[in-house]
Amino acid sequence: MALFTFQPNANAAVIVDQSSGQTGTFVTSQEFTDLTANSASAFDDFTIATPIDLTSLTVFGREGGNPSGNVRVMAGIYASPDWTTNPILSASGVQVGADLTFDFGSATLAAGTYWVGAYVVRSVDAGVWSWRLRLPISGSEAMWHNPGGGSGLGTSPVPLGTVQEHADMMFILNAEPALPPKISVMTSASAVRLSWTTNAVDYRLEVTDSLAGNWSVVTNDPRMSGNRLVFDVSLNATQLYFRLHKP
Repeated sequence: MALFTFQPNANAAVIVDQSSGQTGTFVTSQEFTDLTANSASAFDDFTIATPIDLTSLTVFGREGGNPSGNVRVMAGIYASPDWTTNPILSASGVQVGADLTFDFGSATLAAGTYWVGAYVVRSVDAGVWSWRLRLPISGSEAMWHNPGGGSGLGTSPVPLGTVQEHADMMFILNAEPALPPKISVMTSASAVRLSWTTNAVDYRLEVTDSLAGNWSVVTNDPRMSGNRLVFDVSLNATQLYFRLHKP
């Protein structure tokens, strides 16, 4: 028999590019280690129509101090522009010049609308890092959150225009299409064993005997083996093609 499995290729690409349209203004996005009431973060929204594997984020800033004083450089993907909530995804990064860069390690993000936040952690003595603003606004206006209330604008997230001007934040987000889990193949004297991770609960195994034909759902359920789902194919079978497909 001949058996083939298919795994689509993916290439990282820019999915949000807000690197142009700089207004010349900026807003503080910093966790102060010694003046916590003034700690604040900016947020900007973005929408994705299909699941993605998030690879990297670049945030464009203005340095008003000494980046050697950074304790951490952080970014997160949030459900809302609320700094008191846990991010859906988070990453530590580095500061290069005035800009911040982050590697999200191809973490998967479902389709939807999210808010990206980024900030440095340092003392007041090390100076202030600010996130640059841009126009036009894409989606919703950027937001700013100072949970400690030191700015005098309350403790809830506020539109950026309340703090600076009505605008968005400057950043670039890179990702690749979220791929189905990979099928592993092992052979024995009597069968070919297909297996894939049990995390792929939304995917089903499909089969066809011709790429020009239609794909059919495999009716026999795979069995569990550790953290893998396993399906055996007899060596007596004809040429078959298998794939994991999310309906």
